[in-house]
Amino acid sequence: MGSVLVVGSGVAGIQASLDLAGFGHRVILVEREQELGGNLRNLSELFITGQNASDLLSSLLSELERKKNI
Repeated sequence: MGSVLVVGSGVAGIQASLDLAGFGHRVILVEREQELGGNLRNLSELFITGQNASDLLSSLLSELERKKNI
């Protein structure tokens, strides 16, 4: 599989990276800020689901760390 560049590490960027890595692509995830997470870092909970934003971010970051091709 080829390589894919994902720009931005908000929820969409992280999820896109995970999905693409799951399909076997080598993913390069870039972020201009010091930390991953985008605007999710500024939220306490998600509006529609009521899910704790920091719990979601922790879960997504853990998944990123487990993927060897990101």
